[in-house]
Amino acid sequence: MCCKVTHSDCIYENNSKINTSPSHSKKKSLIQLMPLSFQLLALEIIWRLNLWKTRELDCFLEESNPDVIFAIVSSTIYYNRIVRYVTQILRKKLILFFVDDSYSYQAIQITPINILHRFFLRNVIDQMVSLSKHILVISPLMKQEFDNLFKTHCILITKGANIGEVSIKTNVHNPLRLLYVGNLNYGRKNTIIEIAKTVKKLNEQNTNIVLKIYSLSHLSKKEIFKLNSYGQICFHSPIPYQDIMQVQSQSDILLYIESFRKKYYKITRLSFSTKLTDYLNSGKVIMAIGPNEIASIAYLKSQGAAITISHSSQILPVLGQVLSNPMMLNTYRLKAYECCLKNHRKELIQQRLTRVLFDT
Repeated sequence: MCCKVTHSDCIYENNSKINTSPSHSKKKSLIQLMPLSFQLLALEIIWRLNLWKTRELDCFLEESNPDVIFAIVSSTIYYNRIVRYVTQILRKKLILFFVDDSYSYQAIQITPINILHRFFLRNVIDQMVSLSKHILVISPLMKQEFDNLFKTHCILITKGANIGEVSIKTNVHNPLRLLYVGNLNYGRKNTIIEIAKTVKKLNEQNTNIVLKIYSLSHLSKKEIFKLNSYGQICFHSPIPYQDIMQVQSQSDILLYIESFRKKYYKITRLSFSTKLTDYLNSGKVIMAIGPNEIASIAYLKSQGAAITISHSSQILPVLGQVLSNPMMLNTYRLKAYECCLKNHRKELIQQRLTRVLFDT
C-alpha cells in the first residue's frame, strides 16, 4: 500500500536554495528599502489579490489527486491560505507540521503591524487546524503548549538518527577542542563572542582550549579579526555536510548556542535544531548555552544529555570545571548517546510518521 503526498515548502534550483536576498541585486526596489515588517505586509497584500487562484491550479490539483496533504505551517498568511484552499478543494486528509512558533504572540516583536499580522495569521492557522487530521510538532515544549492551545494531541517528530556503531572515546585532547558549526543569527553572535572571551581568559597562562567556528553567517572583517585576535579561536567558512562528521570526530565538545537576549530567544523558543540529533548521535559531549526557556536547552537539560549553561556568567566557571576534571565529560557522552537511542532512532520516527500517514 502506498500514498501520494502533496507538499510545498522551499524552492530549489540546481540542488541549492535560491537566494533572493536584496544584496544579490545591484538596485534595490522600493519594497526592498522598506523595513522588514512593511515588506511582509506588502507581500501579504499582493498575495491577497488571489491572482494565484487559477484554472491551471485547480486542474493540477485535480490531476495530482493526492491521498494526503502535508504542510509545514508558515509564518506568512498567504502560504497558509493556499494550504487551506487546497485542502478545501481536494477534501483530503491534512497533516500540519509546526517547526517554529508561528502562532503565539510571544514570538514576535510587539509593534502594531506585527500584532495585526499575527492576529490574521492565527486566524487562518486556526482554520487549518480545524481542517487537519493530525498536528506534528518539533519539540516537547511545543507539544506541551500546542496540546493546550489547540485542545488536541500533537505528535512529536524530530530528525531521525541512523544508530550505528559509535565510538565513544574517553580521552580528551590537550588543549581541549571546542567546535561550533551553524549560523550566528538571532543574537548567537553575541554568545559566541562571550565564549571567545572566556577562552582567551582561560588561555592567559597556557593554551588550554581551542575553539573552531564554521559558519555561513556574515561577519564583518572587523568582527572576524576580533574573534581571531582572542587567540586559539579560528573562524572558518562553512564546510560541506559530509565533512562535518569528520570535524566533529576531531573535537571534544560540540557547542549548541542561543542568545540570552529576549528579543532573539523568544523567536527560537519552541524550535528544535536538526543538528541536535546529529550531536546526540556523535558520541561527543554537547555543551548547550542559552536560557532554560528555550525548548532545545530545556530538553537537553531534562535528559541530562548535555552540559547546560543557562547564564553567560556561568561560562567561565563551567569551562574551568571541565579543565580541572575532564573525566566528567564521560557521563555526558553516554547520556547523549542514550538519549538518541531512546528518543531519536530513525526507525522510531518512521513508525510515528507511518501511523500518521496511514491513519484513516
